[in-house]
Amino acid sequence: MWPTNQVYKDFATAQTRTPVPIVLVNSIEIDIISIEFKEPRETFVGGFSSKYIVLEVDRDAYVGTYYGAEIEPYIQFKGDLTKVPIGKFYVDKEDVEFDEVQKKYTITAYDSAIKFDKQYEPMKWPMKGKEFISEICQSVGVEFHSASIPNIPFYEKSLRGINVNEKELISYRQVINEFARLNFCSVHINRLGQLEFKNVFMNQISETITGYDYKDLKLDKEVKPFNSLVYEQKDINDPVFIKNQESIYEFGLTELKMTDNIFVDVMDRNQQQVYVNEMFQFVSGFTYHKFESNQIMRPDYDGCDLIEYEDMDGNRFKTILTNISWSWVNGGLQGSMDCPQLPETITKYELAGERQDLLNMGIDVDRANKKITSLIQDVGDRADKETSLTQDVDSINIKVNSLDVGSNLIPNLNALLPMVDESHTGWKFDDKPIFEVEEDLRSLSKHKKVFNHKGTAETSKAFIVPDSVYSYRMKRLALQLEISTSEKVVTEKNQGTLKVYVKEFNSEEVLIKSTPFYLEGKNIIETITFQPIAETSYVSLLFENNNDFPFAITEEMFTRGNPAKWEEDSEDLKLWSQAQFNIQNDRITNTVEQVNIFNDDLTERIQGAEDQLSEQEGQIQDVSKEAAAEVTKVRTELLSSLEQTAEQQELVFRRIESVQDGQEERLNEMATFYRYDIDGAIVGREGDPMQFYFSNDEASFRNNGERISYWRGKKFYVEELEVLASIIIGQHLIESEGNNTKVRSVN
Repeated sequence: MWPTNQVYKDFATAQTRTPVPIVLVNSIEIDIISIEFKEPRETFVGGFSSKYIVLEVDRDAYVGTYYGAEIEPYIQFKGDLTKVPIGKFYVDKEDVEFDEVQKKYTITAYDSAIKFDKQYEPMKWPMKGKEFISEICQSVGVEFHSASIPNIPFYEKSLRGINVNEKELISYRQVINEFARLNFCSVHINRLGQLEFKNVFMNQISETITGYDYKDLKLDKEVKPFNSLVYEQKDINDPVFIKNQESIYEFGLTELKMTDNIFVDVMDRNQQQVYVNEMFQFVSGFTYHKFESNQIMRPDYDGCDLIEYEDMDGNRFKTILTNISWSWVNGGLQGSMDCPQLPETITKYELAGERQDLLNMGIDVDRANKKITSLIQDVGDRADKETSLTQDVDSINIKVNSLDVGSNLIPNLNALLPMVDESHTGWKFDDKPIFEVEEDLRSLSKHKKVFNHKGTAETSKAFIVPDSVYSYRMKRLALQLEISTSEKVVTEKNQGTLKVYVKEFNSEEVLIKSTPFYLEGKNIIETITFQPIAETSYVSLLFENNNDFPFAITEEMFTRGNPAKWEEDSEDLKLWSQAQFNIQNDRITNTVEQVNIFNDDLTERIQGAEDQLSEQEGQIQDVSKEAAAEVTKVRTELLSSLEQTAEQQELVFRRIESVQDGQEERLNEMATFYRYDIDGAIVGREGDPMQFYFSNDEASFRNNGERISYWRGKKFYVEELEVLASIIIGQHLIESEGNNTKVRSVN
């Protein structure tokens, strides 16, 4: 928890609070449209995941580039000068999107946890825990928060090594996560950008909150202390454990189970038993209570803060903040916080996916075989494959298939339908297909995807209900590649890294979030699990391949819930996928026809306009003759009536003659250099590269149609400024003198 004063806390929980977000980009404060913060965390043991923010900013909010920028947000409340820092976040090129319609940027930035996504390099064992932390932090360039040393039981103890062979690919983030699990700690990047360990079993309660401040808070008040600790090693059916039998008799069994830790695996059985006994001293009798709250989230709270909740009757309950999110938009701050559910009998922690998903220890709850519904739009005659789809939402009840958890939700994800026009049905590529589908009897699907080209490939969209997690699962198939060397022919099994973006869309199929994941090929089965945001209605997967060598995957599944084994797509899903492709082709064909019709109509309109111009030109000439006759008449009358002012008359006549003789030339000249459109006035000949624009809110120079500098209010914006001789800024004169530049004060 970030230290604040009581005034700040009172404002944070007040109904009339007025939050003021302050955002710095490379130390420059900018205006924002909205900001969203998330710390995705499902456990308080391990769980080294990145915190991130999503910013919406106006196109002109920041002059520089966002790529590689450091973003530092703060939250302040009106009436108090305290500014609480949220953290330091960094922007990757892939995480900046620009909306051409609304003229705004959407920027996703992550904290320094992403710096640990580097391949682990072997270390010299044995070493102490502090040496291990220091060496890794130095390798990735992140500072260690030394105040968290008391939270690490193995900080001064010796580590024998890790159970990872030389050929196994593993990242520094995974190793740090395993070290946190070894110590029964959580680990994250704190608000100052430092690596920090927290230990709920050893830390004191950070703060007590009351039911008066959080009236919507829902809390499970049942008491279930941990009274059993089990360590289970992969492929060894003989777990090491310790129990408190008296507590079990009184409260029932609540078991904390850890599986397959790379630091514990290298210990012999006696050492493992000593380790379990020592760690049980920390966890034995520890009780926490599941809760959730959708009320305002305090910006000073951190993940894994130990909080005490006092209800209206004065009873106190200990809980842990494990999933924090909030957003500021339209002047209001909304958020949520919760703690994972404690199951009725056994709280079971296990390693998911054989050291996948950052080796997180997740809570194994709610694994019942639930049902979901997935919309299969109206499919017509299946005999001749002529299909039609009904897009009306009211038709949902017409054709709905109930699919078990574990059914594939993305049509033709495995690209097994026949290709059409040298492309895979339902897939979009930036250039050409980046994979080929080949037969392979080692796979349940009897086929495999061989990625042999760089580029991107995006699936069709899956209709989802954002009330649970969703998962992508695939299987690696080894390819034998022969590489010639000067000595011999070497055969290698290459497993390329895939960057997979989970793209979330709202009900109108507008992109609202894109989250990158890395599948590095370190295991045969690889998975991604994510929680969609509440606004999500559709999800697609975008695969990015940047490898210089081919690799193969198979048995892909996108499912609701946890990763599921492969099964063949249903006939409904296949037909729906093919129908979607046919409809898109029809739409393209209709669009081309409409364009041709529009072109023909446009030609007729142009010809009609030319005829009208010719007719108007004759009318203008007639009007010009009438005007000349009228001027002659006026001239005669003036000569006869103004004899006493001859000099003035002569001047008037000359002006009239000048206007008459030169009016056509001047009008043409003015029309060449001065024009108007719906945006304002334009100075400059049409077609010239440099033009000057006036509008209601700014004046700008444009080069070949692109704005290069502009005035807005009292400010002038330009990327580069070159001054040849001198410039005065405030009371300082900057001038060139030979090869030198001098600055002096002027009054």
